[in-house]
Amino acid sequence: MRVTVVHNPDAGSGDHLGSELLARLRDAGHAPAYASTEAASLTQALRAAPDVVLAAGGDGTVGAVARLMAATTPDIPMAILPVGTANNLARALGVSGTADEIIAGLESGAMRRLDIATVRAPWGTARFVESAGVGAFGAMLRDAERENAGQPPASPTPNTRGSRLRRVLERARPRHRQIDADGEDLSGTYLLVLALNIAYVGPGLALAPDADAGDGQLDLLLVGEADRDALGSYLTAISAGEEPTLAIRTRRFTRLRMEWSAASGHVDDHPWPERRGEAESLPTGDARPEFDATGPSIQVLVPTV
Repeated sequence: MRVTVVHNPDAGSGDHLGSELLARLRDAGHAPAYASTEAASLTQALRAAPDVVLAAGGDGTVGAVARLMAATTPDIPMAILPVGTANNLARALGVSGTADEIIAGLESGAMRRLDIATVRAPWGTARFVESAGVGAFGAMLRDAERENAGQPPASPTPNTRGSRLRRVLERARPRHRQIDADGEDLSGTYLLVLALNIAYVGPGLALAPDADAGDGQLDLLLVGEADRDALGSYLTAISAGEEPTLAIRTRRFTRLRMEWSAASGHVDDHPWPERRGEAESLPTGDARPEFDATGPSIQVLVPTV
């Protein structure tokens, strides 16, 4: 197979160097090529129409590759070599195994669909592969952004998973949100509103355990004051190294309009809208971005291991 490797050497442990992956692919009988995580490099590599693109990195790398491929070459499948910390996308799609096992299984893998959802607001349009929403999760991301200013973000350990979000949740105040999901009025007072494309967000938090990455729908998680203890208990158990099931049900939708807070909004693991400079203020007002689950999609090759 003609395999284009897209590698982020800064993801996770960084053990799998690009040159090492190319050598392993050659040893397995493949014809590999290399592309960096820069959009221009990957775009040029995709023009050669490889049989598969192997995204080696964490969720940031895999998500960026997926979004670009969906916009430019949706007919070329992507495979994932998860070498990040949370590896939410790999887990959601059933990708597992060592680098050698994944490379050996490329020829006999099964195809899974990965939807790329869209959210449109007055300040711009964004595509996401994990989640987007407002409330405690977005506030947590902005807290982390301020704390890590000028420093590389710290990787969560098993004992700290969920602890940052739990601290934000403890001080969070519910806010009334106008929400319309497929024509149903779900407006109410919430601590957290999340539209999820896959089961996992952040440091491997299964906030929508039944989500299907390729069903053409998003899962909506609404956390009100009555659900504060349930989410807090889940995060406490996660921080203790357990893998509990969140006792808050989600509902599925195709299109959504949601009242947005720029100060606590996020798309995937980035605050949205982003403040690009100290003097630049965030948008204000009662904007209601529109979510669309029926955007582009790509095929993900899940190797047999």
